Amino acid sequence: MHNVEHTDGVAMVPHEDLRWQVAEASAAEFRRWLEAHWAVAMADSARLLKLDAASRVAAAGGMVVKKIRRPAGLRGWLTGLRRSRYRHAFEISRALRAAGVPVPEPMAWAVCRRRGAIVREYYVMREVASAESLMSLMERHDAAPPRQRRGVLEGLGELLGGLHRAGFRQRDFKDTNILVSARNDRWHLTAVDCDGIRRVRRVGAGLRRRDFFPLMQALALYGWDTVEDRQALWNGYAKAVGCGGEAPVLPTVTAADGGAPAGWRAVRRTIRLSGWRRRELQLYVPEDLPTWVNLGHRYWQGRLFALQPVPSSPHATVQTGAVDDTGKHYYFKRFHARSLTDAIKGAFRSSRACRAWRGSALASGLGFETPRTVCVMEVRAGCRLIGSAMVTEAVTGARSLDHALRGGPDGPPLAGAPRRELIAALGREIGRLHAAGLVHGDLRHGNVLCGEGQDRARFVLLDNERTRRCRRRHERARNLVQMNMIGPEGATLRERILFWRAYARATPGDGRYRRRLRAEVVSWTRRRWRERGWL
Repeated sequence: MHNVEHTDGVAMVPHEDLRWQVAEASAAEFRRWLEAHWAVAMADSARLLKLDAASRVAAAGGMVVKKIRRPAGLRGWLTGLRRSRYRHAFEISRALRAAGVPVPEPMAWAVCRRRGAIVREYYVMREVASAESLMSLMERHDAAPPRQRRGVLEGLGELLGGLHRAGFRQRDFKDTNILVSARNDRWHLTAVDCDGIRRVRRVGAGLRRRDFFPLMQALALYGWDTVEDRQALWNGYAKAVGCGGEAPVLPTVTAADGGAPAGWRAVRRTIRLSGWRRRELQLYVPEDLPTWVNLGHRYWQGRLFALQPVPSSPHATVQTGAVDDTGKHYYFKRFHARSLTDAIKGAFRSSRACRAWRGSALASGLGFETPRTVCVMEVRAGCRLIGSAMVTEAVTGARSLDHALRGGPDGPPLAGAPRRELIAALGREIGRLHAAGLVHGDLRHGNVLCGEGQDRARFVLLDNERTRRCRRRHERARNLVQMNMIGPEGATLRERILFWRAYARATPGDGRYRRRLRAEVVSWTRRRWRERGWL
């Protein structure tokens, strides 16, 4: 049996190497929960709600356990000297519940110290039954029809108004920190993550605007910011604080900024990484896919757990998986700096992900098929580029050109008439690309997918980071040499001649130009083959 010590309405319950601070009324219940569910909550098989490098949130036995550990290094040691975040969350949650603000019932908190500094912190609160985050509700477009949506927004206004009426403000009042549940034909909203709530002397117009801004930013991403929606939000807020009138001018989020093209939306979000300078995550998503703002944010924070690695170059990390309700598979590609020079250039130009996105848009705008881009991410600290990533839809009904010609995990290589038709169609496609004034930066066989279209062979161009407009003969020769790097065993001389003839017929130019181009390609290819030891 555990001993229970009582001090100032708070009971101290020792368990293993921790001394839990618990409200006296909940001490017995919490002691029984520790004995039955603590090991389950700490196990790897626990029901995880959040997991990243610094924090872990799991649910077990009707309770939610939050655990954070301090960062390494001097910054982490200085952070450990501060007051416990979860002690503040415990105390502020009790004060909020006494003021009538709906927050989860706090159960206990504990810290583990080493040499006077906090190493780990734990916080246990009662789980809100049958609740989901406001973000999840907004992601499901059919979850809340307009009339029900007004009820959600009115309850959201009441929640924020209740905080302000009681003399509190939430510095991180956003969609992921609000739980929504439907009971008795009414929406009930609960504020979580209470360590960001502070007492204030007076809630003025400036503070009210700062609290409304992250909330309006999240609502605007999902189209919940119409005139009626704003009025419903203000009606709930006015009801809670005891004022009236029409909704004032609330902060808005622009539909597209930061260089986003028409039909796309640019969103900035601040993320926490090691270092003293604030990092800003810039996301670009299509306006018809607003859910990818939060999915992209979660991916960058490492909170998408259903992704599988895909072999790639050492300068990029590629993963794939299905992460939304549609069941579609997506490819996530994070770009790394290839050299110190590349890192320096990143401060003066757009990231590799943005360049690949624009290259794909350029090629698709001229009639060439590329995977659909659903999210582009770029993280900067000031002007310094920290990293970038992009997400594309998986292409169905196509396989790599390398596998089609040489065979691989997708099936045996093509042979006979289908193989000759594919090679001729490939020559026409590359010729059409050059005739349109484009060159591909890395036209390897792994960056071309092939399949059967409605009336002709189908080709999909991948890795369009350096796809650009260029009519120089040398750049076109580079693409043709990259096609020839399949090796002597990958294609016969007759097949190479078939490819060249199809390419020449699709490319404008006189005979002299083609002879010079062919001579440059042959010379360049032989030099590359000698370097590989193929000649």
